[in-house]
Amino acid sequence: MFTFLSRMFDPTGFPARWQCGQWSPEHGWLHIISDLTVWSAYMAIPLVLLYFVARKKDLPFRRIFLLFTTFILACGTTHLMEAVIFWWPVYRFAGVLKLATAIISWVTVLALVQVLPRMLAMRTPEELEREVAARQVAESALIQANAELERRVQERTEELTQANSELYAERDRFRTTLESIGDAVIATDTTGRVTFINSVAISQTGWTPDDAIGQPLQNVFNIVNETTRAQVENPAFKALKDGLVVALANHTIMIAKDGRECPIDDCAAPIRDRDGGVAGAVLVFRDVSVQRQADIALAEQTRLTALRADISAALAASQSKVAALQACCEALVHHLGATFARIWSLPVGSDTLELRASAGLYTHLDGPHGRIRVGQFKIGRIAATAEPYMTNSVATDPEISDPEWAIKEGIIAFAGHPLVVEGRVVGVMALFARQPLSPSVLADFARSASGIAQYIDRRRAAGRIHGLCHSRKV
Repeated sequence: MFTFLSRMFDPTGFPARWQCGQWSPEHGWLHIISDLTVWSAYMAIPLVLLYFVARKKDLPFRRIFLLFTTFILACGTTHLMEAVIFWWPVYRFAGVLKLATAIISWVTVLALVQVLPRMLAMRTPEELEREVAARQVAESALIQANAELERRVQERTEELTQANSELYAERDRFRTTLESIGDAVIATDTTGRVTFINSVAISQTGWTPDDAIGQPLQNVFNIVNETTRAQVENPAFKALKDGLVVALANHTIMIAKDGRECPIDDCAAPIRDRDGGVAGAVLVFRDVSVQRQADIALAEQTRLTALRADISAALAASQSKVAALQACCEALVHHLGATFARIWSLPVGSDTLELRASAGLYTHLDGPHGRIRVGQFKIGRIAATAEPYMTNSVATDPEISDPEWAIKEGIIAFAGHPLVVEGRVVGVMALFARQPLSPSVLADFARSASGIAQYIDRRRAAGRIHGLCHSRKV
């Protein structure tokens, strides 16, 4: 019994009536409202009849009234089910209900046939004529009402057809326009889900229309900050929220479906309907890799030129060696974005590096790193091996002697370079930074080492000549 009932109310295999055919909302709701109205009337009529039967104790044919009440309730319930199956397609139960209604209807018919002669005998011709006349008037009014309703439905259908035709034509023009644009274009609905993607956007994002349509925009258009890699606010969502044109943030990178990355720029704007409301957003962007590389190359060249000029000026000035090296450290900090920079010199015949200049976060020349033996700490090992050492993971690098200090100060990058002249180590210079050091920065840093090393060697040679001349005079 339970299996039979569960199968009776199981909609599996039957689509909801909304999905059967091409229902317009107006047409569907016309049926639903009509069925519910008929059902409510069919519920009201039995209540009136029952009230009448209850009040009139001597009513003849009482059973016929009760049977007729049951028939009306069954008919009303079938209309209710006609409205319900627009969402819940329990066609099996609806069929059984209709069968029960049919049985009750015929039982009612048979019962009426049995009592009809007696019922007709109780009526006068005048009463029947008045009843027929009233029914004719009602039927005429109903026919007129149905005709008016059909006319209104036809007019509304024609209006909707015309509006749909205009909408489809406008949509086709919109799609053609977006496809002809040389930039990448993605359109969304009001919820931020993709509704359109042109061929340029397909090639750049790696998403096909079949995969992209219906997806949240942030899945298809994944953007992060070029430096921090943090998620960037999607401009389309801001355009949807504020209803304004929104430009992308600078230094934004888009990550394609296959992991490819490219710098982009451009903007998003709201799509408005005829009433001026926001109906979606359109996002237009382009790959600016070539422009970005040119900008980076120009910035690097400018920085390198300025760095070389400042170091050359510092080394050429008539000042003490300490002042010249200090100016070099300051130039390294300024142009390479270091947190601080230092230069140690290695006196001839000595095994101890002496700190000669320090600029940036630290400017003092004393402390535990004021004098470093060759081979001691990372600076001493660079002097011992005459090999540069660079890392962007100071806190976890086993070669760094004090990772706790690095974590405390936020230092994440280190670059150390030996100062070498004709195979002789004359000192070491080092950079410490709170952001990763790019290969271009490291290259500029390495280029600076040669000039500083030669300067230190020249000053030593000049000092030796001066000392020799002085001893001869004596």
